[in-house]
Amino acid sequence: MVASLNKNHGLVIMTNSDNGTNLMSFIARAVAIEYDWDLLKPEVFESIEMTYDEMNQFIGKFEGGNDVMEFSVDGDEFIFSDNNNNKSALIPITENKFILPDINILYEFLRDKNNKIRYVRVTTSEGYNNDYLKQ
Repeated sequence: MVASLNKNHGLVIMTNSDNGTNLMSFIARAVAIEYDWDLLKPEVFESIEMTYDEMNQFIGKFEGGNDVMEFSVDGDEFIFSDNNNNKSALIPITENKFILPDINILYEFLRDKNNKIRYVRVTTSEGYNNDYLKQ
């Protein structure tokens, strides 16, 4: 359930699915677009061009909890691989952020005080995020 008393908006969605949270997010964003609700309106990203060298600075393995993810460059694509070796091409949207558009997950590469890539912050479509340490 999402509601705004000030704007008289409200939305209740129920699902019966293993992927219910993602499904609810997609439905809520569609309703927000249709009714022009600022509360849930999705952010629209524009892709940018990146060179091999620009993408190459982000390659490597990152670990958090039991999860290990790996980033690599294949031709002109930036590739994400998960624990099960599932691979997906990420789309660059800023100099250090990429998006997996199919499921709206953001990957933001964070630098330490010495300007080295130290973490990747993964933010889901629901707004939850986790940081993964570079190995």
